[in-house]
Amino acid sequence: MTREPELGLTARGTIDRVIDGDTVVVDLAFIGIPLHIRLLDCWAPERHTDAGKASTSFMETLVHDGTAVTVHVPTQDVDSLRDLLTFDRVLGEVWIAGDTQSLNERMVHSGHATETKEG
Repeated sequence: MTREPELGLTARGTIDRVIDGDTVVVDLAFIGIPLHIRLLDCWAPERHTDAGKASTSFMETLVHDGTAVTVHVPTQDVDSLRDLLTFDRVLGEVWIAGDTQSLNERMVHSGHATETKEG
């Protein structure tokens, strides 16, 4: 079966740091600056709470500074670059290089995040 690829920007990079259970900073060499990626469909508790600290710690067991990743930023419903940003973060999905399950999915499946803000 053939199909068109999903619209978006996909690139390889490395983790610069973990911010919390649903945000990581990725160094995408081709743009030359670290990019804050807010994981799509992944809502972790606020990091100042006990659950948020646990979520952040779990994320840090999955990735750390230098971990090779692939980032996908969907653009199918985007009219301008500003539409990709939320609180100066880009909405996207992140996979550890060679993995078939995204960090987004891993966080939700582990119970450290939910797919929706309401939980």
